[in-house]
Amino acid sequence: MMNNTKFDKNTRIVIIGAGAAGLSAANALKQKGYEDITILEKLDRPGGKSLSFFVDGRSYELGTNFLAPYYKNTFKLFKEFNLDYQRFTQKVQFFNTDGSVIEFKKMKDWTTVVKILWEILFIFPVITFKYRKIYQPGFSNIPSELYQPFSTFCRSHQITNIYSFVKKIITNFGYGYSDDISTAYFFKYLRLSLLISFFFRRKNIFPEQGWGNIFSEISKHFHVIYNQNIIKITRNEKIVIQTETEIYEFDKIIIACPLDNFINIVDISPKSKDLLSKIEYHDYYCLAFAVDNLPNINKAYIVGDNQLKENQPSLLCWWRRWIDSNICTFYTIANPKDSAEKVESKIKADIEKLGGKIIEKYYIKKWKYFPHVSPEVMQDGFYEKLEKCQGKNNTYITGEIMNFSLVESVIEYSKFLIEKYF
Repeated sequence: MMNNTKFDKNTRIVIIGAGAAGLSAANALKQKGYEDITILEKLDRPGGKSLSFFVDGRSYELGTNFLAPYYKNTFKLFKEFNLDYQRFTQKVQFFNTDGSVIEFKKMKDWTTVVKILWEILFIFPVITFKYRKIYQPGFSNIPSELYQPFSTFCRSHQITNIYSFVKKIITNFGYGYSDDISTAYFFKYLRLSLLISFFFRRKNIFPEQGWGNIFSEISKHFHVIYNQNIIKITRNEKIVIQTETEIYEFDKIIIACPLDNFINIVDISPKSKDLLSKIEYHDYYCLAFAVDNLPNINKAYIVGDNQLKENQPSLLCWWRRWIDSNICTFYTIANPKDSAEKVESKIKADIEKLGGKIIEKYYIKKWKYFPHVSPEVMQDGFYEKLEKCQGKNNTYITGEIMNFSLVESVIEYSKFLIEKYF
């Protein structure tokens, strides 16, 4: 345990949110020697977007999925808490919108394959070295070229084959459309090791007991109070938090949940409210069904018209966690006005186009996913302004918006936040 704390070790610190960001922040505080740490969680469980369900003792994921090779902070967390993971090779297939199979060798001629490999192995490393600052925690003070949309950046830097290869995956995983999203976000995600893993279909890594249980185990080491619906937060000399059932007093507060949730309950200025109102999200759905007659593969990507923004909600991809099970999870980005019933109906229709027969419905989960700002707002200094808020009124911010929507990214930023300010 370290003792190089910037405040007294008995400083009363509250963290709002028991997801990956909040729990990793609590862990970093504990390692520095702080002893009075409380986590307030709105739900009746920890984990945030790491949510699993179980059938016959097997875990299936509704949120967080696999670990990528570069998740060094996540692997370290697993080691600290004696958590297990497994590696296995996934069977992956691409489909057209009508359900017809796309053979990989037919999808790309060898000339194109060589071009992609050249860009991945030789051009992309040079680009990422030039813009290596983006791989530090946070988005403030990054090169201005990374503000522009990903599609524009790829064309100007002559990595159009990489762009064609990964844009489908980016959309399928809920990160939106390359014409709308700043390159900075995608660079947080597209590490060289990940591109190689995608292209060569290397073994993927998953927690054996399910992501939900991962954070349940970690949460047992901290003081987490669940079912806390916060009504008001007042920040003077002390932090006073009023919930539906209790009033709490603390010295420091770390916000580790969606920032826009606090616009109407925290005593912040109109200028700060305006800043937080710039944050956008995607309605990303995960639907879990038992389905017969689908190909016996782990991962399927649907390419073509299904990936067009104007055709949402449409089936983007599906995942079979266990190759000998008929339980699969299906994913789509919906429009803000789309009801859950509309999404379910459309995805069922798309499953039938693939030849699938739905036997049983397990879950339909809508995620408020991928907090981000537009390229214009990022260029206007959004992240520089947000970072300047750190520490004001004894308030600190972590979570997805600060470093991208990946477990690894939020853990990395939470550790950075605690090391810098605590």
